Amino acid sequence: MKKSVAIFNRKSRSDGDNDTTLANHRTITRELCARADYHYTEYEEILSGATKFEDRTELLRMLADVKQGLYYGVVVVELQRLARSGQYSQMIADTLEQFDVKIITPTMVYNLRDSTHRLMFDMMSAMGVNELKTTDNRMRNGLITKAKSGHYVSAQSPYGYDALWDDPIKRKTRTLVPNDKAEYAKLMFDLADQGYSLRDIVHELNQRGIGTINGKAWYIRTVQHILNNRAYTGTLIVQLYDKYTKKPSEKIEVPDAFPALITEKQYHRVQLAVKARLSGDMETRTRSRGMVRTVLKDLVFCNVCNSKTGYTSSAKRPDVLVVKKCECGNKGVIEATLRERFFQQLKYTEQFWREEWERVLSGTTQNATSNLEDKLNDLEANKGKYANRLKRSREAFLDGDVTREEYLADKADYEEKIADLDKSIADIKSQMVKVDVDSINKQMKDRFAILEKLRKSKDTKEVNRLLKLIIQKVLYQRSDEGIKLMILPK
Repeated sequence: MKKSVAIFNRKSRSDGDNDTTLANHRTITRELCARADYHYTEYEEILSGATKFEDRTELLRMLADVKQGLYYGVVVVELQRLARSGQYSQMIADTLEQFDVKIITPTMVYNLRDSTHRLMFDMMSAMGVNELKTTDNRMRNGLITKAKSGHYVSAQSPYGYDALWDDPIKRKTRTLVPNDKAEYAKLMFDLADQGYSLRDIVHELNQRGIGTINGKAWYIRTVQHILNNRAYTGTLIVQLYDKYTKKPSEKIEVPDAFPALITEKQYHRVQLAVKARLSGDMETRTRSRGMVRTVLKDLVFCNVCNSKTGYTSSAKRPDVLVVKKCECGNKGVIEATLRERFFQQLKYTEQFWREEWERVLSGTTQNATSNLEDKLNDLEANKGKYANRLKRSREAFLDGDVTREEYLADKADYEEKIADLDKSIADIKSQMVKVDVDSINKQMKDRFAILEKLRKSKDTKEVNRLLKLIIQKVLYQRSDEGIKLMILPK
């Protein structure tokens, strides 16, 4: 009677297996079964050697069948195909030993109930673990070397770019090259820079028939992900993670690694604009919904409690729009009166903006910019210092000069300092954007161009949209002394 065995084949990405690996292993294991006259059932996996045990569904299915007493043995090309992890190897071996199932390879049959065979299995497993660590370190070091040289190492390229091989024949390193969708990625940044909300950008893209990388409709989170990606400045960014804690360890940044679609200044301006809209304020959750009955829709807020004002009309006078009385007691007003006062206030605000623009053009912000640049250089120098210390600490650990506990303690300290410096650097860059003469000059030109457009427009919805590009909110309060308005620009 033929003996039944399980054939287990695993293609390991971490071992660098190619597309023909499984086919070759099938041939070897099937021929082995044919020579030994075994009846076999095949189990196959395509995964990484570091995959969690609970995610190895085919292996678990085979072990479940082993526990049912279905097999005499398990046929593999080599022992390491069962598992690279020492812990997982022992778990598998214990199960096979318990149910007296042999491990059959082309060179040897392992009876794990035999102490000599079990020792050989344990030694081979230990060698597999060491080989896995060596492979992991080699692949990680190769990735770091490529990244620091400015080569693209991520699996998927950003929207608007193609990851192309520098040498199509050797296929060792890649770089990013803008494709036909690059103009749409730039359009998103330009719209955000002009004050468009994420919702407005999504609407604009879908209205124009511009699809995602898969040709589908856009969603807010997809656009937000693109706007948050600094790669569009031409900077290669690779975040490394600690193998043991899985926490971020080192960040590699290589400027001018590939063609940029936007400038660093525009990127930081967009981050400020997006952050302002996603800051958690109540108005960000209630914007641009419902019919636009007034040019001030979604812009007016109570100066007492900061709640967004609502509008209503009575059955007797449906043509008269009225600002509702706020729950805090702030009185309402006829919308036409509020609108008239708003445009009066907007004239004074516009005059203030023009005076501010003149001050910027006169160069009064240059000293502030210079001081911020000095601070930024100091912070980045300190960050580089701690990054080098972290690197030396890691090398000392790998060389065996310090214990794992000492390394982890130093690592946590350096990472905390680097994280604090990153926050300070981001804050300084935000301040530099605010005082940057060129960006303010552009912002002011855009602001006055929008004011000119809304003066010419008679469409309520369009005027409302234009106002939202330059105004964050209008604070409203009515008392016995009259109506008070305060316009807060973006």
